[in-house]
Amino acid sequence: MPAILGAFPPTANNAAIQTRGFELTIGWNDHIGDLRYGVRGVLSNYSGKVLQYPNPNGTLSSYYKGQKMGEIWGYQTEGLFQSESEVSEAPKQTFLSAAAWTPGDVRYADLNGDGKIDAGNSTVASPGDRKVIGNSTPQYSYSLTTDLAWKGFDFQIFLQGIAKRDAFINSNYFFGIVGNEWQSSVFTIHQNRWTPENPNGFFPKYYMSDQNSKNTQTQTRYLQNAAYLRIKNMQLGYSLPASVMKAIKLERIRFYVSAENLATFTKLVKTLDPELSIGTGKIYPLQRTFSAGLNVTF
Repeated sequence: MPAILGAFPPTANNAAIQTRGFELTIGWNDHIGDLRYGVRGVLSNYSGKVLQYPNPNGTLSSYYKGQKMGEIWGYQTEGLFQSESEVSEAPKQTFLSAAAWTPGDVRYADLNGDGKIDAGNSTVASPGDRKVIGNSTPQYSYSLTTDLAWKGFDFQIFLQGIAKRDAFINSNYFFGIVGNEWQSSVFTIHQNRWTPENPNGFFPKYYMSDQNSKNTQTQTRYLQNAAYLRIKNMQLGYSLPASVMKAIKLERIRFYVSAENLATFTKLVKTLDPELSIGTGKIYPLQRTFSAGLNVTF
């Protein structure tokens, strides 16, 4: 509608998305003599696909027919420039930045072979040198709960995780330096950065200007594996025997110690939480908690 109207058209539910998946739960409880045990596992997965959407040109900035939900479009990275000769011999990258490209900057791959790095028409038919490099949809979410009990002692552990997920975090939580002093935050991992003395550094050279964005384009080099396994809870307890309870005329007294978020196993950089690494990744750090307690039942 024309701007002179002073109103915007209402949001319309005009997409058709198909989501398919499964959820599987398996449990077992038994005993071996005085030892009682139980195991319960949950596995689920889903994926979504756009069946219809009014985007006839297939523009990548919007839904398009055939899109898999969670797609990450980006450039393929060939590494970091190591010399001026590499820069001069490589396809031109001025579409990403008109500033001079120098050693330490990211070198992107010319996928369509036209001698330059760009985004084409930013459509499915003409994506330039971009392609689908990953998917942010969590795949194969799982959990496992195990409990044991033996002569008053009880033990429980709860594991939880995701088997497959990609993440691209374009923020200071990942890159550290993002072009200005107000938003940048350097952590220990950011010491592994390209310099003439450290040509094999993981992170690119930095700029305290908008030039920094040319090295932080969505790309394969900095696409992260966000799969993880986390020990969410572990608890050990002991209940006084029935003979003691009878003598003091109580039903139950149980002592316990517990640990929350005891450990996380992931390949994701340590500045990010794989369970909540969405968007910028800027969340309050998850805390590891230890506690002890007493349960009394009258």
